[in-house]
Amino acid sequence: MLGFGFIGCDERKFWMLQQKFLEGVYTFLQLHSVSKITSFDLLCSSPRFFLDSYCKLFRYFSKVGVEQLNLSCSCFRVSPVSSNKGPNFPFHQLLSETPSLKYLRLWGFFVQKSTFENSFNSLNTLKLHYVSLAHGAVECILSNCVSLKSLTMLYCRLPPKLFIHGSNLLLEFLMIELCFNLKEINLHATNLITFEYSNTKMSEIVFDHVPLLQNLCISLYGDNVIPYVFGELTKDLHQLKRLSFITGAEYYQCLDKTTGLINTLNNLKELVLYISSDHEFDLQKIALFLMACPVLQKFYLVIRRAAFDTFDGRRAAKASGVHHSQLKEVEFCSFGGSQNEVDFALYILKTAVVLERMYISICPFSWTKGVPLWDEEKQNMICKQFQEQALSKNVVVIMQLLRSPMYRPLDQRWRPVST
Repeated sequence: MLGFGFIGCDERKFWMLQQKFLEGVYTFLQLHSVSKITSFDLLCSSPRFFLDSYCKLFRYFSKVGVEQLNLSCSCFRVSPVSSNKGPNFPFHQLLSETPSLKYLRLWGFFVQKSTFENSFNSLNTLKLHYVSLAHGAVECILSNCVSLKSLTMLYCRLPPKLFIHGSNLLLEFLMIELCFNLKEINLHATNLITFEYSNTKMSEIVFDHVPLLQNLCISLYGDNVIPYVFGELTKDLHQLKRLSFITGAEYYQCLDKTTGLINTLNNLKELVLYISSDHEFDLQKIALFLMACPVLQKFYLVIRRAAFDTFDGRRAAKASGVHHSQLKEVEFCSFGGSQNEVDFALYILKTAVVLERMYISICPFSWTKGVPLWDEEKQNMICKQFQEQALSKNVVVIMQLLRSPMYRPLDQRWRPVST
């Protein structure tokens, strides 16, 4: 990676040094007769002042067949409170110089509607981080990047309404995480397979036409978020095979009042629930989701450690005659061994007819008190109890130290912990 930023020098000297830096990079590449560069990372500052130098560098990228380009601006970072749109970089001029480009990541720029006004036939992956996008910019990207299959927008400033439409749209993966101003998304994407969305507030998501959507990851917070996600949002997603959902524990407390609003997901084979915040509730209420997924094969539960250690409220009535006929794999992450957790694990073991594996990632310390929760005797006692009461005689209960998913990227944090 090559970069240049403003550190400890006056402005005039800084501009002179940046110009020399760009010329030096170009000269270095020319002198070493590089025949092929697959990937190039460039950290710059106010690039519009050195357009000629950048154009010359980008023409060289085309000559050596650069396919991946990471371009970051060190002088700007979009925020929800700042009105600064960020540097306006003439990408339409520069990108036209690199027809071989397949992967582009932009960090900290302002993207206008005209930025992608030309056709970019080779670009199939675009990642926008801390980018401010003008009205119509996303639609222009989708229209002119005809080979685009993956689009990621992270901490971007977007218009309140976003339309992901296109008659010949090849887009298969769409990720929108913690973007500012966004209130509504309308999706009409024939080839979309995976959609991942995260926001700290409730948003309206309209699946206008997504016939191939199989993987859905949703992170939302707000009243009625559970009936919204498991009711209105997924009611027409009959082809959905994997659902990941993250929200606060407080929204599960009234789960028994929303029973009639939960859809049956007839084709869902994998369910991941990530429960954040420290509110207490009876884990056995989660059985409602398992019963709504008749062909579920894999279930993963990730919880905040402090939320369930002290729960002493009224327990949900145990389901009688309930069997999860296809559930084969279950994982609990951040398991602390409280009676609340043990009861829910036993519920699954007693109702999963063909269960093969139950992974338990142990939380070794209390997150709130910093004291050990486990000793070897307790671990062996619980493991033996689980094994003896399991309905499936082929099940294997595996306990392991916690490997927290808390800091994984959004597209990985809801994946199961591998063993």
